[in-house]
Amino acid sequence: MFLTYIFALVFIAIFCFTAIPVFLFFNMWNTCAAMRSPDSNITFPDSICVDVRQYGVIPLNATPGKACGTTLTDICNTSEFYLSYHLYIVALAGAGATVIALIHYLMILAANWAYLKTAASTHDYQDIKTKDDQDLEAEARSKEGQNSSSYS
Repeated sequence: MFLTYIFALVFIAIFCFTAIPVFLFFNMWNTCAAMRSPDSNITFPDSICVDVRQYGVIPLNATPGKACGTTLTDICNTSEFYLSYHLYIVALAGAGATVIALIHYLMILAANWAYLKTAASTHDYQDIKTKDDQDLEAEARSKEGQNSSSYS
């Protein structure tokens, strides 16, 4: 049971950490979609940038942390960008499903443990009750034997 709690905490951490790249890729995907949209009316595409440094994933003094204009367009047009985005979404969904399954398992485990604990105490109660009933029957038989011998 303790190991299951550890696994649940680990998968909650995995779920949280996979949400970060999904959020980053979603923002970048929206920027790429805005650049390709005919309604955006972009006159100077070099002014549109995606800066990963602002999310705290990489240090602020990192030089390739910012992609603007044609560099951003090149990144947006690669199939690896979309593949990694979809794989991060699958990882997030898988970690979420695992967290839900582990929590469900822990609830069932706790319910079964409570049932077994109650069943054990009920079994002990039934044993005591059966022994008392047998003692009462034996006592009643012995009294019947004494009463029947006194009438004859």
